[in-house]
Amino acid sequence: MRKRYIIRPTEHGQSQDFSNLHSPYGSVGWETKNIKSQQHSHKKRWGYDTAHRTLTSAGTPLGIYGFKIASGSTYTLYLTDTNLCKRETGGSNTWSYITDTGDYDDSVLSISGTTVTFKSSTVADSEDIVAGDIFILSVDHSSTVEPDTNWATIASITTGGGYFTSLTLSASYTGTTGTWTGVEKDCLIRRMYTTPTNERWSSAIVDDKFCFSNGNTHVQKYTGSGYASALETGSAVATKARYLLSYADRLVMADYGSTRDPQLVAWSKNGDPTDWTDSTAGSAALIDTSDKIMGLGRVSNQLLVYMENSIYFGYQTGISTSPIAFPTHSRGVGCKAPYSIVHVRGTNVFLAEDDFYEIAGEQARPIGDKVRYKFLEIVGDNIDKVVGFHNPREHEVIWLADTTEGRIGLSYDYYDSEWNKYVYANTINCIGEGDEPS
Repeated sequence: MRKRYIIRPTEHGQSQDFSNLHSPYGSVGWETKNIKSQQHSHKKRWGYDTAHRTLTSAGTPLGIYGFKIASGSTYTLYLTDTNLCKRETGGSNTWSYITDTGDYDDSVLSISGTTVTFKSSTVADSEDIVAGDIFILSVDHSSTVEPDTNWATIASITTGGGYFTSLTLSASYTGTTGTWTGVEKDCLIRRMYTTPTNERWSSAIVDDKFCFSNGNTHVQKYTGSGYASALETGSAVATKARYLLSYADRLVMADYGSTRDPQLVAWSKNGDPTDWTDSTAGSAALIDTSDKIMGLGRVSNQLLVYMENSIYFGYQTGISTSPIAFPTHSRGVGCKAPYSIVHVRGTNVFLAEDDFYEIAGEQARPIGDKVRYKFLEIVGDNIDKVVGFHNPREHEVIWLADTTEGRIGLSYDYYDSEWNKYVYANTINCIGEGDEPS
């Protein structure tokens, strides 16, 4: 006796079209999850390691970055809501704090319980140290073990004569205590970052400097050694920037200023992200519409400034004192989720108010036909909080979203133009690839 089996290719993992009658149960329709559709077949979603790096004490991870400098040295950096950390190897440590940290020599006169007393006229009260920052004596700090148990949170600061006179810690200091008249102790004070609610870090690498900001912290830089520090001193143009991008060997920032202006774009001196007053640095106010800036992108030789309902396309002019101009303003489609913009395959993909889009020339081309209705239905008012990441190993872009169906990862495979839905056992806040330390 013979049996006849009808064999047909499997359907799209997230297709909202009519499904194949003979597809296996669970392989089609929105409820398909943790399966990646590829070349008419399915494979399990890639895994992830929750134990490889534990950063709980450093804050909530918001970004993972590979940083390579011209000498060939490479670093994996982690940005949390409060700290910058660097991956370490060897010994018992797996990471170290490289957050902006002041090194104060011969400054601590005594420590008793929660009180730290400074020698007079050693630490000025203009050092931007505030309650919530972290204190440790240098003698108690081991750079090879993090988190060092002797780090202590500052509860309040007492000043006098333009200098700090003492600090009050939130708990008794667990390291070395006593009085050291004439042989005062060195100390470190880590200046904790503050990330505004629903905002994240933006970063760019220019001139061997990893530059980063989160819309609240003075734009920072890390050069591969020591600690991070303010990118610019003096005139302080580079303050509180929400978006950063490397373009034409310059650092570009948008929505910036001591009081942020959501319609301003600025660029640094050519080849020097620390110089914002040179004649080759500049700025532009994009006020053709009432839109606010929602992000920056780079496609080929174009600098893209995403607004809520439009996109500006900028180009290099060849004029040293006015190097960037924005001759094209494409209206009708803008970016709804600031952190959904992802650079991939020489273009940008992003989430607008009505669909996912890809930049093609000077136009935005919709790519979310198979998922947009369902996704927009379940993401609701959380649409502006959607965050996108590139997973090059699986040639996909993943957008993390809080929805009525829980936290999901919506995957777009740009090889096959297929969509897949991922659900994770753990809360995933960021995805990234780093480099092995040299």
